[in-house]
Amino acid sequence: MRKTLTAITIFFILTIILLSALAYSLLTDISYKEGFKLKEKTIMQNRRTIKIGVVSRYSPSLILDGYQPVIDYLSENTPYEFSLVLSKDYNDTVKQLKEGKITFAFLGDMVFVKNMEKERLIPVVCPVNKDGKPFLKAVAIVRENATIKNFCQLKDKTIALPSPSSFSYRWGILKAKECGISVSVKQFSFHHTVVLQVLNGVCDGGVVREYVAKEFEKKGIKIIDYSPSIPSPPLVALSSIDKNLLQTVRNTLLKFKPEKSESSIDREFYYGFTVPSPKIYINFQKYLKEKGIYL
Repeated sequence: MRKTLTAITIFFILTIILLSALAYSLLTDISYKEGFKLKEKTIMQNRRTIKIGVVSRYSPSLILDGYQPVIDYLSENTPYEFSLVLSKDYNDTVKQLKEGKITFAFLGDMVFVKNMEKERLIPVVCPVNKDGKPFLKAVAIVRENATIKNFCQLKDKTIALPSPSSFSYRWGILKAKECGISVSVKQFSFHHTVVLQVLNGVCDGGVVREYVAKEFEKKGIKIIDYSPSIPSPPLVALSSIDKNLLQTVRNTLLKFKPEKSESSIDREFYYGFTVPSPKIYINFQKYLKEKGIYL
């Protein structure tokens, strides 16, 4: 009797383990979307896989939701299968690119200008704003009910800033200096975390990308200041990349128009892409040096 109970117990435990493993596999497979597409998936797996890295400006879940429509579009409209590769921090993506672990990378503008000459990086495409221009801004934010009207009124307040490798962080520090004010800085890994810290009252203000702030404008956040326009963060590759592959990706993304139903797509990609002139990044590099922002 005891042996029978032991056998049943072991069988029960093994069954639980197998079911748990299956559930975990389904939950963590980022390509698992909208039902079972086994036949389509099998065909895709027979194609050459091209890996695209992305800097960790947002949490992994937001990056996967926001960037996956672009990755899927490339897979559906080219002879290749594309996959997204996350990184530990901003500079890790450059390292992956240099080591050949990825072929393309979505870099931040600061990271790109820091490495474009040293690592021989070239811009493939970059997002455009609602005016069709390859530029964006960082913005200062506070709670909607705050009496603070501009950045300089954050004197002696606590502000939340994202990664020191981001322009938003550097502009926040620069703006405090230009205002001649003292602020207490709390640094967070992701732009959305900065917004939440302001919303929750942990910090009096914060600095993030404009399109991140726009997500929360009617949800308790208001914009009180804007940075100068800076170049959009590009999709980049090494200059030694296969030119046919480069042109295929470039031409395909120039036709990319997000579906209105794809509400999860990153707002950065709402208006499509363009091929940026390297000159706008060279000018940005000069601006940083003039402002004493060293990379």
